[in-house]
Amino acid sequence: MKVVIDTNILVSAIFFDGLPEKLIDLLLRGIITAVVSDEILQEYKATTQYMLNKLKENALRFSLTSLLEYSIKIKSKSKIEICRDSDDDKFIVCAVDGNCKYIVSGDKDLLSLRSYKNIKIVTVRDFLKIFDA
Repeated sequence: MKVVIDTNILVSAIFFDGLPEKLIDLLLRGIITAVVSDEILQEYKATTQYMLNKLKENALRFSLTSLLEYSIKIKSKSKIEICRDSDDDKFIVCAVDGNCKYIVSGDKDLLSLRSYKNIKIVTVRDFLKIFDA
């Protein structure tokens, strides 16, 4: 199953334990496949670097590089402007262009949409319930 993982979920998994870490476990076990675009990848890298600078003593639970080995990179083609925060549109575009079933997010602006076409926008907790994880 292909999913788009919002930056806040990915970064939480990289630096902290909890539900986002369980989502990444599904990724590492090959149960899900993450789909990323250049725009999302740039945000992942910038936010991870920001957190590394901020939390120097915290050990990384996962490296971004290793997580991306379990991801499919696509080129964004669609033009979608639906989110209250236009910066979040890239996640919708990636999910559409990558034929994903879910966007997993903690972002209230994205979550307020609940779905777009056949793509469900869910919290990590709700997504994990689907897999009984």
